[in-house]
This record gives sequence, C-alpha cells and structure tokens, in this order.
Amino acid sequence: MPRPFLIVVLASIVSVQTCATVKAADDHPTALQLFQQGTKLYQQKDLLGAKTTLMRVDPVQLSKQERVTLYEMIQDIGHKTSAGDDPASLLAHGHKQAQAKRPAQALRFYKAVLRHGQATPEQKSQASSGAAAAKRQLNAELTRARRSLDEATTDIQAGQYQQAYQKLTAIKHSRLDLGWFDNKRLDRQLKTAQNHLGLGGGGEHEAGTPSDDMASTTNGHSTDASAPASQSASVDEDILARARQLRAQEHLAEGRKAQMSGQSHLAARHFEEALRMDPDSEQAQQGLTQATASVVDSRPQGLLDNELAKLSIRAQAAVAEFKERMNKARQLERQRNYTAALEAVQQSKIVIDQNQTILPAADYNDYRDQAVQFAKELNNLRIQEEARVRRDAEIIRTGEAQKNKLRAEEQREQEVNELLHRAHALRREQKYDRALELLSQALFLDANNIAAQLMKETVEDAKIFVDVNNAMRNRNVKFAEVSLDLLRASTPFQELMAYPNDWPQITSRRLSSQKEDFGESEINRRVAAQLDQPIKNVEFENAKLSQVLEFLQTQTAQNFFFNWAQLEAVGIDRDFPISLQLREVPAELILRLVLQQASADSPLDPLGFSIIEGIVTVSTQRDLTRTTDRQVYDIRDLLVEVGSFGDAPQFDLGAALSNTSTGGGGGAQGVAQASGELFDDDVEGAGDGRSRGELIEAIMNLIRDTVGRPDEWVQYGGDVSSIQELNGNFIVKSTPQNHREIATLLTKLREARAMQIAVEARFLLVDSNFLEDIGVDFDVQYTGLSNKWGPLRFAQDSISVANPVNTGLPGSFGVGIGGSGLGTFINGSGFASTGRAMDLNVSFLDDFQVNLMIRATQSTKRSISLTAPRITFFNGQRAFVVVARQVTFVSDLEPVSNTGGFDPTLSIVNAGAVLDVEGTISADRRYVTLTVRPSLASVVNIREIPQVALTDEAVFQDDDQDNNQPEQRLTTAFIEAPELELTQAAATVSVPDRGTLLMGGQRLMADVEIESGVPVLSRIPYLNRFFTNRSHVKDERSLLILIKPTILIQGELEEDHFPGMMQDPGSFTIGRAY
Repeated sequence: MPRPFLIVVLASIVSVQTCATVKAADDHPTALQLFQQGTKLYQQKDLLGAKTTLMRVDPVQLSKQERVTLYEMIQDIGHKTSAGDDPASLLAHGHKQAQAKRPAQALRFYKAVLRHGQATPEQKSQASSGAAAAKRQLNAELTRARRSLDEATTDIQAGQYQQAYQKLTAIKHSRLDLGWFDNKRLDRQLKTAQNHLGLGGGGEHEAGTPSDDMASTTNGHSTDASAPASQSASVDEDILARARQLRAQEHLAEGRKAQMSGQSHLAARHFEEALRMDPDSEQAQQGLTQATASVVDSRPQGLLDNELAKLSIRAQAAVAEFKERMNKARQLERQRNYTAALEAVQQSKIVIDQNQTILPAADYNDYRDQAVQFAKELNNLRIQEEARVRRDAEIIRTGEAQKNKLRAEEQREQEVNELLHRAHALRREQKYDRALELLSQALFLDANNIAAQLMKETVEDAKIFVDVNNAMRNRNVKFAEVSLDLLRASTPFQELMAYPNDWPQITSRRLSSQKEDFGESEINRRVAAQLDQPIKNVEFENAKLSQVLEFLQTQTAQNFFFNWAQLEAVGIDRDFPISLQLREVPAELILRLVLQQASADSPLDPLGFSIIEGIVTVSTQRDLTRTTDRQVYDIRDLLVEVGSFGDAPQFDLGAALSNTSTGGGGGAQGVAQASGELFDDDVEGAGDGRSRGELIEAIMNLIRDTVGRPDEWVQYGGDVSSIQELNGNFIVKSTPQNHREIATLLTKLREARAMQIAVEARFLLVDSNFLEDIGVDFDVQYTGLSNKWGPLRFAQDSISVANPVNTGLPGSFGVGIGGSGLGTFINGSGFASTGRAMDLNVSFLDDFQVNLMIRATQSTKRSISLTAPRITFFNGQRAFVVVARQVTFVSDLEPVSNTGGFDPTLSIVNAGAVLDVEGTISADRRYVTLTVRPSLASVVNIREIPQVALTDEAVFQDDDQDNNQPEQRLTTAFIEAPELELTQAAATVSVPDRGTLLMGGQRLMADVEIESGVPVLSRIPYLNRFFTNRSHVKDERSLLILIKPTILIQGELEEDHFPGMMQDPGSFTIGRAY
C-alpha cells in the first residue's frame, strides 16, 4: 500500500474515532424547553433571565452537545456578571476550595475578595489570612510538582517512558502553573514520552498545552482576574461540579468504548480528558494506565509502521489545530474583531505550512486555499469596517462640534445669568466688592451685556455712598471710643494690683514663646513632670539593680536607657543589691537614692541620670557629661538694681528758713533750690552699689559654684560646661541636667525678687467739742429820789465772769483770752449778732429802770479726719510718697537805698503728708519688718509782723539850683511767720501680712466748767436763777497713726485672679471669653 494513501486512511480513521460521541439520555421535554428558552434569553442579552432559566435545567436530560453548550453559556454569563459579586460569597467559595485541597482556586477567590471595593475590613482580613495559607499550600504543591518533573526527566533519560508519562500526566492534570520555563519543559518532556510510547506527535495539544489548560481553567474556574468572581456569584458550584462530572463520565464511557474496540490511543485521550474534568477520578486514572500499557504493548513492531503511526498522529493534530484556529477566526469575525481574526488565520496557515511534509498535497492545498481565501475576505471586511468607523467617527465629530458650540453658548449665557443673580443678591447684602468681581467676570464672558454694565455702574455708586457713610460712622465711633476711654481712665479701683482681662491669653503666648526660644524641649519637660509624680509604695530588700530600674520604668511609663556597659566598667553590675522602703515619694527622688546606693563602691565616678531627647538615660556622671547642648538665658531682669530713696522732704520751719531765695520778690529758682522740694535727684545707692559687670560676674560665679561639679566648667579647668554673657543673655553650653538646674536657679532668683510690699499709713484724727452756757444779767436803777440822793443802782456782772473759756484745742466753742462770749448790747439800737443759740434783752425805762438780759446755748460737735498715704515698693527697698502743698512766705526784708523799697527773702514751707518707709519680708513670708517715718503737717496761720526801716530817699526841688539833698524816711513792711501743726513718728516695727498696727498717736482732753453768781442770792431757790450764771466747755481730740502692710507675691496674685492658670496656660483659655 502506498505510503501517502496509508497516511490518509489512518488520519481519516483517527478523525472519525475522535469525533465519535455517546448518545445522551432520553430528552426530557421540560429540560429541553428550559434550555431553549434560556438560550433565547442569552442571545437577547438578558443575562439575568438566562442565568435564572439555565440554572433550572437538569443536565442529565440533555444531549452531550447540549450539555456542552449549557456549560459554556453558564460560564460566559458568569464572566459577564462577575463585576457585581458579593464579597461574602467569594469568601465562602474560597473557604470551600481550601477545604477541598484546591489552593490555586482558593487563592483566586481570596484575591477577588481583596480587590473587591465593597469588602469589609474583616472580610479582607479573613481573605488575607486564607490567601497566605493557600500560597503556602500552593508553594508546597509547586515544589512537589517541580520535583516530580525532575524525576520524570531523569526517567526519560533512563528510558523509563511509562513511569515518566504517568508522572508528567499527573503534573499536567493538577493544573498547576509552574512558570513559563517549567511549563515548556513539561510540554517537551510529555511530548517525548508520548512519542516513545506511540501516542502520536500531538502530545502537546492532546495532553493539554498551557493555553489549553488555561482554557479549561476558564471553562471550570475562569481566568485569574475574573474567575473567582464568575464562579462565586454567577454559577452555582454544585451545578458546575455536576456538569464537570457528567463531562468526565462521558469521556470515561467513550474511553471504555474505545478500549473495548481496541483503539488504545483514542481511549487514552478520553481518559486524559476525563482526568482533566475530574482529577480525583480513580476510574479515569486506572483506564489511562491500562490504555497506556495497551498502547505500549500494541505499538507496531516494524520501524516503518511505527513511523507511519507517528506521522498519522501528527497529521491529525495539525489538522485539528488548523480547524481550531479557523473556528476561532470565524468567532472573531462574528465579533467584528478582524485584526485578531486575521492573526488567527495567519497562525492557522503557519500550522499548515509547518506540517506540509506530513499532510497529503490535496489536503494541504485545500486547507491553504481556505485560509488564504478567508484571509482575503477578512481583509476586505476589515477595510470596510475601518471605512465605516471613519465615516461614523467623522459624523460623530461634526455632530459633537455643533453640540459643543451650542452647549458652550448656552453655558456662557447660563453662567452670565447666574453671575448677575449672585451679584444682585450680594448687592442686597451690601457686599459690593464681591458683587463687582462677579460683574467683571460676567462682562469678561459677555462684554456687550447691557444688564451687567448697568448693574456694575449702580453697584459702584452704591459702594461709594456706603463707604462715605461708613467713614463718617467710623469717625464718630472713634470719637465715642476716646470719650469712653477717658471715662474708664477716671474710674478708681481699690485693688493693689489689677490684671487685664486677657491676662491668661497673654501668659499663654509669652510662656509658649519663652519655651520655644529658651529652656529645654517640650518632650523633656513632659518626662520631667512625669518623674515628679509620687509613687505610692516602694519596698525593696536586697533587690537587683536591674529589677529596681525596670520597676521605675514601669511605674513612670517613660522610656529608660540603662548604659550597662558604662556601669559595668566602674564595677556596678545588674545584680547589685538595693534596699529601699519609701511611700509617696517622687520617682525622680527614688531614682536618685537608688543611684546613690549603687555608687557607694565607685565614689570617683558616681552614677547619675539625665533626660536626653525624652529618654531617661542612666549612666555614670562622666558618661553623661558627653552629651551637651547650648541654651540662651535672659537675665536682664536680674541685672536691674532696686534703688533706695532716702531723701524724703522734712516738715519743719527750720529747714524752710535755712533755704531762702532773694531778689525780685522771689521766684521759681528759689523754690526749686529749697531742700524740701518734692523730687530731689539725690537717690541713695542701689543695692550694694555694684556695677552691671560685677552683677553679671556674680551671677556667673553663682551658677558655676552651684550647678554641676566645679571641675566641669571651663573657667575652672574643665572641658564640659561653659558660660558667656552677651547683651544681658547667658549663652551656656552644658549637659541637659545642668540646664534644668540653671533654669531652676534663675527661676528661684526671680521668685525672690517677685515680692513687693504695699504699705498704707492712716492718720486718723477724731475731735469732739461740747458747750453749755446759761447766763442772766439783771440790773435795776431808781432815779426818783430827792435831789439829795443820787440814782439808786443795783447791778451784777457775773454773766461776764461765766463766759465759756477756750480750751486751746482745735474746734473749741469757748472764747479766747480777752474775748467776750456775748456781743455788745447798745441801748435803743437793737441787738448785735451774738452767735448764741438764744439771746433775750428786756429794758424798762422810767424812774424805775430795769434791764434784763438772758443768754442760753448748748452745742456739740464731732469730726473725723483721715489722711491715708499709700506706697508699694520692692522687698528690702526704702521709698517714700509725698502728698503736699508748698507755700512761699516772706521770711526777711532788706531795705534798698534810694528806692524806698525792700528786697524780700522768700522761703518755702511744705504742708501735707509724707510716708517714708523701708520694709523687709520675713523668710516665711508672713511678717513684714518696717522702718516707718510718717509725717503730717498743716499750715495753721501765717502771721504778719510789721518791720519799720529808715531809708534814704532823694528829694527833687523845682528851682534851678542844684540843691537836691537825700531825705531819710520811715518805711513800714511786713514779714510773714507761718504756724505749722506737725505730726511725726518714726519707728521700726514688725507687722503680720495684711495686719494693722497702731504705731502711735495722741489723745487730748480739756474740761472747763464755770459757775458765777451773787452770794446768798445765788443760793435761794427760784430766785437764784436771776443771780447765777453757768458755762461748761469740754473738748476731746484723738490722733491715731495706723500702719497696714500687704505682701504682694506675683504667683499668689495670679492664682487669686485666675485659679489654675499656671498649671496649664495653653488650655486655661479654651472656652473662656475675655
């Protein structure tokens, strides 16, 4: 038999056997009807309806081809509806695949959950855990598969093709993606094993190429990107499993049928397909083993027969691949993907060309012509499609351009109208600037819009009108604010120190800026504050040093660093015993005590700690000094020396008369040069009289001597710390611990200066005056006697004897010496004003004349006078306050020759109150020691004393002779002698804070009672009222000098006004209005 004919016959037989199918079971009308209905819905793109209908079909009642179509439609619907899958369903399918020992499929489901936009964090967490487990299992399977591939390669090299074929088939059916290189090696080795076993040259295609494997994966599980979604949400897993089992049973039945008919090659391929659909089928595995063994046993014994069989199988594979690619090209043609279809046709031509030598010439030409002709048709269709697409695109472009133009015009008009509406609304709200901006935008879009132009002019006019009104109102408001400020400034207040209402905000800003510019960092301050917190109970008995330090770290919840290398270098190990029992002690003190105990054996290099960048570092002192930084400290407030003012003016006439001014009737120069002037420039030395440089050096020495160890400072020969001064600032380079001590020292120095004393002196003068005066003057005269007798008179003058006497105390109702308590009574001329409460005068004029005069007065007067000067000064300072009136007077006169005048000498006398005080606060800040010199003076009277002087005065005569001679004349002038009432006291006392001390004073009392009358007659009842006169004067005066000091400590005053502000100034102002 010719060879080509044999090849054609064999190829025909194999083709017919490959295409044979098993008849399906008897059709069930209901299933077929559902299948047709679902197919129709699928073709109408009703995927949800098709899915619902096809899921009701029983695949057992359909034919083989119908089941295949059913399976493919369900898979395709799953692909197209995968976007809306439920992440919970995907997660459940992943768990199910993981339980079925299918890590690759489970991994796809988990990845889909992780990519799903609606997955919850808990679902993503479960998916991430499941994916990790699946990857571990998959990696293990990949490792086993690659090891099995290496073993199969070794078996092929050893000629054990049957064992190699079984291993390679098992790897292929596992559907594991070994990577491009290992997949190619698997295909090559499988092809080699099939060729040697006589299974044909199409082993790669028949056993399943990577693309075929991916295709089958698509049929069963979809691609890596969309398979989990389509499997989970669109296809019921049970239906798919049943479909795969049915397909596997079909291939299994076909394989058994081929095996019974002696077609071992065909049986082997069916068994392989059955294993691809159901890898766990033991029947398929056994059938494949038997069919492979039958192929090996029944392969041709002759060399020619073997080669013919191989060529026949290769020819069948080539034709099958050609048809497959052509079918794919037709599918792509129906999808109008002509480029991909041409590519598929080109691939089909390549397949035919590569197998030209093993195909019959007629078949080759026929297949070749089909491909060429189909390629031409596809090319024409592609050209037509491209032309149609270009036409459609041009039409669409033109239409879109017209639409865009109309849309742009409509949008511009709409934007202009919207801008006009918004501008109109802003105009009503008087937001003219924003309205003008919108109108400018509208005119930019449409420059010819009349409405926008008119509205813009209107808005501009309205804006100018409103601006003018606002300017007028602002001016009036400013005038009112100035008046209000003057009114507020005239309001007195009684507080010794008043803080502004926004003081918390000012404090927060200033302290925050101070912390940023000076001092340590915020994190170090927080750690230091935490270390200041007390620990309730600390009990250690021979505990290890490491345990004690870890206990402190736990209690404070701060970061600790223990430099054990440095500690061990000085002989201190972790097991050093520590014994300590304390309660309610700050953690910092406990740490110092622990380190002090641990340093007992190394006095030369003791242990210490420092807060560095928020970390409590425990090491040796020498090691801690290696960490230094620079800080700037402002000390200008500490350089201000408090002056002592000891030149308070004196209230005495001696000082006034010792400082005089002469010439021109006195002048301002004489007043200014008086020693009693209010503001003398002579101030006692401030502090101890040290200069600014000496103060700076003293503070620097204080810091060097009290902070750290003296040998650390460069000025003392050290190399760790240094301090320099520039413009009142200290630039200090030192360790963090030393910086904290410097800040603490400067704070204490400021606190010591931040104390003031407010002293109030009270001059309290209480006067009480009493007068009672009752007097009767009865005179009788008879003139009717004979000439031998003169007038008979009866008169008494006891009323003048009983006049009230002035006691000499201020305010006394009595009359002075030589004075009269009753005005002069002139007969017949009425009564003069007497100043009495009641005056009664009666006269009877006849031969018997009677004169009766009665006076009666009772007066009481009480007065209180308070003079209370106040002054506030620094602790330890001497200061004074003067509230006085200076009075000039002529203290001396000097005659001036040839003028007839005098050259006066003027002096100054002060009247008022002076409080000269020096105070010191006690160490416990409870008492104040005061040296007080209060003075109170008032000018009672200025008496004029006449002075007579003999002066020479030239006399000019009218004749022509020169006989003008000087003439002496007497000239009278007056000098003035002031009278002062002076109260002074000087003492050193100790007074409690806010207490009141009676420093001094005086009490005066005068009581004068006078009774005058006629003897005997003044004792007769009833009649004695005409012959007796009485007066009673009683005066009292009490002078009290009271001193009240008040200690002013800035911290206490801030706490009184704003409780809790200094604890957290930043948050104190939150929610408060000032």
